[in-house]
Order: sequence, then C-alpha cells, then structure tokens
Amino acid sequence: LIFLHRLEARAIFMSMAMYPLTQLYQVEEDKKRNDITFAVHWGIKNSFKFSYICILISCISMLLVLYLKSMYIDLAIISAFYSFFIIQIFLWSKNFQEKDILKNYKKIMNLNYSNALGFIVYILIHVFKII
Repeated sequence: LIFLHRLEARAIFMSMAMYPLTQLYQVEEDKKRNDITFAVHWGIKNSFKFSYICILISCISMLLVLYLKSMYIDLAIISAFYSFFIIQIFLWSKNFQEKDILKNYKKIMNLNYSNALGFIVYILIHVFKII
C-alpha cells in the first residue's frame, strides 16, 4: 500500500468498495441461476465488510493526499463526505433485507450517484477555483 499517497488509490479502492454492493440486490436471483458473484460467494455481511475496508483505504488515501498538499479546507470537506457516505452504507447494512430487491437497487444506485456527484462537484470547485 505504498501508493496510498497517490490520488488514483482513492478511485481504485472506491470502485472496489462499490462493486460488491452493486450485486447485493440480486443475490437471490444469482443463487437461483447458480451465478458465482462476489456477493454470492462471500455473502452479504462479508460484502459489506469488504466494502467498508476498501472505503476506509480510499478515505485514507484521499485524506493523505490532501494533508501532504496542505489542503486543510479540502481535508475537512472530504472527511465530511466520507463520514456521510460510510454512515449511509452502515445504515443500509443494518436494515438490509434480501427480499427488498427494488429498495436495495435504489439504495446502491443512489450511493453510486452521490459518490460520483460528490467527486464531480469537488473537481469543479477546483476547476473554477471556488475554494
């Protein structure tokens, strides 16, 4: 993990975190078709655990980059975003019902959209030098 000080690590680990979560809404269907997906193979709880670990590494990577560049306002903003994001996933994991396929689908899509939108807004803030 010596490359954690690079911004690419943020994207790599966030993508790794989100991938198993995108499979959770269809675990029951995947089992019926004998599909071996991450979520089917490792289970729902372990999929959430894997995602937490990857999000934590992504967060550490991003915050490390900001800290090394002395971007303390950005560090506070990104810390708040990651906190909100992790809380949303935690609440979902505690209330996860495998049978609620549509609800789970909407939840992961909203998480994906918020993750992408948050990163785009962060980039635009810097492109237009708002902070």
